[in-house]
Amino acid sequence: MTSSDVFKNTVFDHPEPFSMLICSLAAGMLLRMLVDIFSVAEKCFGKNKVLCFFTDFFSIVGVYLFLFVCAYNFNNGIIRWYCIAICLAGYSIFRRLASKPFVKSLGYVTGVCEKLLSYIIRFLKFPAKRLYGFSVAFYRRTFMLLHALIRKRAYNREKNKVSAFAASGFLIAPHLNEEKEWNRTKTLKRVKRSASPQP
Repeated sequence: MTSSDVFKNTVFDHPEPFSMLICSLAAGMLLRMLVDIFSVAEKCFGKNKVLCFFTDFFSIVGVYLFLFVCAYNFNNGIIRWYCIAICLAGYSIFRRLASKPFVKSLGYVTGVCEKLLSYIIRFLKFPAKRLYGFSVAFYRRTFMLLHALIRKRAYNREKNKVSAFAASGFLIAPHLNEEKEWNRTKTLKRVKRSASPQP
């Protein structure tokens, strides 16, 4: 009697039953590991609705994805039920034996990363402030120079217009002060009055 005859018409009458059951055990452990990772994330970032949503979503997706693969890759219905049971067993084994050490080690790693990140932020804070102050000062200086240049060009343009009116024979006394705006409509009225014949 061969080994295949021993497992014939039993649960393990499958080309690779043990590898499939080991994968089921690993899937349950990975599912519990995912739950622990999200629990550590909740401790770090606080409880919020978005994080709880992703925790439940990925947990449910992991379970149903495993059940989908198990149901469509193997034709033995009895083995499918054993896979589900062994997946739950792997979940409980990881929870009882490795969940607390895994959470502690993951919390230690996140604490070290947080301290390292705080040191990096402190190191970069001073040059960032200096760069921000320099950029603000440069922007203000550039803006003031451009504003002064634009006002100067507008003043010269109005001055040239006044010179052209004066060269044509009209006596105009415009306001050439930089602090006051040139009022073109009043100037045109003065030109019309001076050009009209006196009674």
